[in-house]
Amino acid sequence: GLALVLLTIAACAAPTAAPAPTSAPAATSVPAATSAPAPTSAPAPTAVPPPAAATNFRIAIGVDMDTLDPVQQTTTTVSNVVDYMAETLVSIDQNGKVLPMLAKSWDISADGLTYTFKLQENAKFHDGKPFDAAAVKANFDRILDPDTKAPQRSPFLPITKIDVVDPTTIKFTLKNPSPPLLQAFSVTTVAILSPASIDKATPGYKNVTQPVGTGPYMFKEYTKGAQVVVTKNPNYWGKKPYYDTVTIRIVPEAATRESLLLAAQVDAIILPPISDVPALQKNAAVKVLLAPSNRIIFVSINNTVKPLDNPKVRQALNYAVDKEAMIKSIMFGTGFVLDAPMASSLFGYCKTGSYPYDPEKAKALLKEAGVTTPLKLAFISPTGRYVQDFQ
Repeated sequence: GLALVLLTIAACAAPTAAPAPTSAPAATSVPAATSAPAPTSAPAPTAVPPPAAATNFRIAIGVDMDTLDPVQQTTTTVSNVVDYMAETLVSIDQNGKVLPMLAKSWDISADGLTYTFKLQENAKFHDGKPFDAAAVKANFDRILDPDTKAPQRSPFLPITKIDVVDPTTIKFTLKNPSPPLLQAFSVTTVAILSPASIDKATPGYKNVTQPVGTGPYMFKEYTKGAQVVVTKNPNYWGKKPYYDTVTIRIVPEAATRESLLLAAQVDAIILPPISDVPALQKNAAVKVLLAPSNRIIFVSINNTVKPLDNPKVRQALNYAVDKEAMIKSIMFGTGFVLDAPMASSLFGYCKTGSYPYDPEKAKALLKEAGVTTPLKLAFISPTGRYVQDFQ
């Protein structure tokens, strides 16, 4: 497998003004009366400055929304969009430190079987309902319900009981200690939504389409294959958001995203064409951000079909791939060969070593497995989801 460097590009310009609404014309100014002079006994009124233009941050990403439901999350970029609207009990900084979010503090028992969280007292959901311990319980009851088929519920399976101690205190009891659980409380899968939006009697219980969270932005619209629009939450409990609107455009082709940025039609993009990074870094009009990533590029092998059910064939495929050449010619140096099935920054990492490029050994293994060459295999690949994924 290969690990990547995360790339983000932003235009070095002021935020754009949101387009004026077309439903109502702007009011025209009324000319001052000239038939009578203004009285001199009173000072002239101070001019009222016009309201500032609404700001709209525009970002282009490569993937569409497969779901806007926190419980159904599987894709990091989609989770980033949901994070505008819904929040978790805790967050994690770039150094891996757990920080308060909807929970302002917590206590873990000495035996690791009880987690008690004290909650923020002034947070409200976008529907105006208060955020409290009962809402937290409703959300965790939902993810633990097998009927919701949450893809990433496994970190929370040690939880056996959830108690509402009081409106601002929630307690989780575990059947066994789980060291990664505190960090798991930060993932979008367990972002807290208004109980009214996930009531068991509503369709939202199994599939939320319009998240009603406590986040700095509120859901406005989603157009499949085109964009997601969120608007500023005027009653946000935390640091007030800067932009009035955030528009997330869905643009699968990296070259198109780059063109939109350079034409000032968006303010930031994720994952530009890798081959263009050196030129973009020299462009004073944009800022290129590169950071280590735990994104892993790999080929998943279906070992239930012949001849891939034979371990020797799977090993041969690993020896047949020149990963260093791929990094140089396809990734343009923005990656490195992994020495384990996961990146070293992830919980559970353990160095196992990697397969060196050895085509002769690959041929020998195929021969031992009784496979004639050339061996033809069918591949399925996304486009725009990861750096150079289809390439």
